[in-house]
Amino acid sequence: MSRTAVALWLGICSIIVFSALVALVSKANQTAYAKEDSAADLKLKQDIAKIYEVDPNDKIFLASKAGKVWLKHKDWSKSVCRIVAEHKVTIGMTEDQAVAAWGRPQRINRSIRSSGTDDQWVYHDSQYLFFDDGILTSISTSK
Repeated sequence: MSRTAVALWLGICSIIVFSALVALVSKANQTAYAKEDSAADLKLKQDIAKIYEVDPNDKIFLASKAGKVWLKHKDWSKSVCRIVAEHKVTIGMTEDQAVAAWGRPQRINRSIRSSGTDDQWVYHDSQYLFFDDGILTSISTSK
């Protein structure tokens, strides 16, 4: 083999080796970035879950009517959001939760006592909600 052929062959081999090294380094960088992104995504999801006490991966809940209620009222529990989404009320709800479930009452009868304020919410279909200091304590229906 002539010196020119050997030099050409060595040059080609060098280019091939260099290209392979560049590809390996590039792949290693992509893997490192992917691991960093995965770690950052996981940390963000954990922070969201900690703040809102709902698993951000719980796509079924978040896509439900209750999940949509929860997205508007993140300080409410998931169970209250499910009840509100079904347009129901339950003892212990706040006035805001009752309004979200049943809407605004036709009228409110208020009693001010030495022990606090009692409200009777009157709805059009003879349903009544009774609140003591803003908390639902009784539900009544007339037939």
